Formats: sequence, C-alpha cells, structure tokens
Amino acid sequence: MPEPIEYTYAIELVRSSGNASNHTVQGTGQFQPGWKNGWKSFYYVEDLASDGFLCPNEDKIKFIFKLRPTTIFEYRKVLEWHLNQIEHKRKHDEHAIARLEQNKKWLERTASEQRSKIEKIERRESELKESHASKRKDHEIIAGQSCELKALKRENESLKRKLSNIAAAQKRHIQLCILAELLSRFRSCLDCIKHSASSYILAKVDKEN
Repeated sequence: MPEPIEYTYAIELVRSSGNASNHTVQGTGQFQPGWKNGWKSFYYVEDLASDGFLCPNEDKIKFIFKLRPTTIFEYRKVLEWHLNQIEHKRKHDEHAIARLEQNKKWLERTASEQRSKIEKIERRESELKESHASKRKDHEIIAGQSCELKALKRENESLKRKLSNIAAAQKRHIQLCILAELLSRFRSCLDCIKHSASSYILAKVDKEN
C-alpha cells in the first residue's frame, strides 16, 4: 500500500447568513497516490450544508491545510478503516450471493417443471398428429399447443441464462472467500504493528526516565 501524505485541516466559516459568530470544523485527512480527492474524502461540502454548518448560496468558508508526518497510530487507523470497508462489502456480497442461491433453486425447480410440461405437450402433440391428422379441430389444437411449446422453450432458455449468471456469481463468492483470508492476515499484521509501536513507546519512556 503506498505511503500516504498526512495532513490536518480546518474549515472556518468566515461569514454566516444565520449567525454572526465564526465556527470551525477540525479534521485529519490524507492525500494518497491514486486518490481522486484529499479532504473531500473525509468531509463533503454537502455534509457541511446538511449539518447546518454551511449555507452554500450565502455563506463563505476558507480551508486551512497543514501537512505533517504520518504517525503509526494514524496509519493503523486508516488501514482499519479500509479493512472495515472491505469487510462491509464482503458481508453485502455474501447476502447477495445467498439471495442468488435462493433464486437459483427456484429457477431450477421452475425449469424442471417446464421441461415436464414441454415433454407432456410434445407427447400430446405427437398423439394428436397420429390419430387426428385429418380433423380441422385437432389441427387447431396442435397449432395452439405448438405456440405454447415455443413460448415455454423460450422461457426455458431464459432460465438457463439466469442459471449461468448465478454460476458466475458463485465464482465471485469463491474470490470473496480468498479476500476474507487475505483480510484475516492483514489484521494480524496490524496487530503486530500495534504491538511494535507500543513496545517502542514504552522503551522510549524508560530511556527518558
């Protein structure tokens, strides 16, 4: 993971339409290679407006940024935030896969029922063609059942495509399991970093004493 550039920022309300007193929002952010935004990733202007801090059409704000080195605890906090985001996405994908599994079972059951109907109609159509080929009424029945057969076949093809999509989703689930394993290893690394940092601070305090 690329080393981020840490900074603190202050968003100061210098002119307010509702209250003459100034207000300031303090925060900590990061600029990191590949990121689209810096401070906006942590505090959106829309949130300032919705929280009552800013009236976009009438108020004025100024942004104060101060770069500083990243501490190991802040870096760990950022890593934990990313891990939580990954964990949340993994759980969301697992719920989606569970729903896909339910849909798959329903589609398989429906497809099986439709195959039985298709076979039954085909047998009936064959019987009608053999025994009532000369009768107009029977010809009309055969024509109607042929249309129904075509419609069922089209629907069955659609079900097959959906089952194929579910199989692809199951493949993604396997990839998520691999990601979960990597996530577990990543957390172990974070705990090691925390332990090393605590040992370093204790050693430094002992040395100063």
